Amino acid sequence: MRAKRSTPDRVLDVAENLFATKGYEATSLNDIADQVGIRTPSLYNHFKNKEALYHAVLDRLMAQLRPVIALAPAVQNDLQGILQWAEKMVECYFDHPNLARLLQHAALAPTPAVRKRVHALLTPLFELPDDASGMPPILQPWAVMSFNNVLVSYITLAPLYHDLIGTDPLGEDARAHHVQTVLELVGAMLSKQTGER
Repeated sequence: MRAKRSTPDRVLDVAENLFATKGYEATSLNDIADQVGIRTPSLYNHFKNKEALYHAVLDRLMAQLRPVIALAPAVQNDLQGILQWAEKMVECYFDHPNLARLLQHAALAPTPAVRKRVHALLTPLFELPDDASGMPPILQPWAVMSFNNVLVSYITLAPLYHDLIGTDPLGEDARAHHVQTVLELVGAMLSKQTGER
């Protein structure tokens, strides 16, 4: 028998889905309380205000990606290590799709506090040594942005592609195809830079 989730965890779960679907501005505390099954004033027993709740949701999701990002320096100059790391990144976004959706909302309607959190999450990827991938240093930030955009946009735009490709882009088969595609792209890019075939 599964243990019953605590009220704060249930609030975070509901808030995560609503913020990811509707965005910060369009989500009300009343919406969250209604879906959790509590009265709106009860939310204040767990979170100071809507902004604090949003930050808690964002921090909880980013905590899933942070350890994967932290592995990046350990795999520098190792093509197989980089590919394994890239696969972990793809899998993390698939396991926590609302992270991509919240990052997209944060990019479209940034606030200083959210921007600071996102910068703290992603900065390690932009601070890798210049020779980490064998590519010219001037291209590294562009490669990092392109890689992350492939991961985030795949998740956020998946509903648009459903009918076009005739399958759910977030389903298990599609997930395997996306992992393979990303690994082939990363492998081809790095092989070109390092001269490996």
